[in-house]
Amino acid sequence: MGLEDLCYGDVHWPLRITIKDWQGSGKHRVIGQFETTLQALMDHVAIKGNADRDRAFEVVAEVDQITSLGLIVVVQANLYKPTTNT
Repeated sequence: MGLEDLCYGDVHWPLRITIKDWQGSGKHRVIGQFETTLQALMDHVAIKGNADRDRAFEVVAEVDQITSLGLIVVVQANLYKPTTNT
């Protein structure tokens, strides 16, 4: 997947991240979501490791968009330029 596919090449394009609870039956259950941008993901990479609450994103319930379900910590975020075969 390239940057064009993810956010039309715009790191400030809004992204909705959905978190699902994996089920062996294949009917994975949505447990929450949050909105961000690719730039914000890169700007919020954890400094203190995977418990860095200061830089974490809050996950809210899909139903009411208010109830906090927990935090998502970005441990690593990188952009790579595609290699060309010339």
